[in-house]
Amino acid sequence: MLSEKDQHFIRTLLQATTTRRVVWHELSTGDQYATTFKRGYDVVVEKQEEGHRLRMTDQLQHELLSITSAEYVGIAELFEAARRALYNVDEAIDEIIQNIKHPCYEAGTLPARPRAAQANFVAARGLHRVQAA
Repeated sequence: MLSEKDQHFIRTLLQATTTRRVVWHELSTGDQYATTFKRGYDVVVEKQEEGHRLRMTDQLQHELLSITSAEYVGIAELFEAARRALYNVDEAIDEIIQNIKHPCYEAGTLPARPRAAQANFVAARGLHRVQAA
């Protein structure tokens, strides 16, 4: 059963994540984000087939806490906050909005980049650029 302290811990992590006081790192397995605290405490949030899970371990990798999103819906919210913070999603959105608001913006154009970088950008995303007639 989830204690009040566990719930408070998750809410505190969520708030610290959204204010960038906690820094998350992606684990090599993907869909897993981890952060480390003093004395070697690690917290991992991960996406699983059946939902999301938070795990907390000590420096000896003893599992101290394991909570799923089925037990507490805030785990999914924490996962999403960690992902958005890690990938700077809000900053990317702000940048795109500023580009769109710029008076020289033309829909469908790629960002101003050197031609070689632009070609790599297009190729990496499997896009096709149609040349104007």
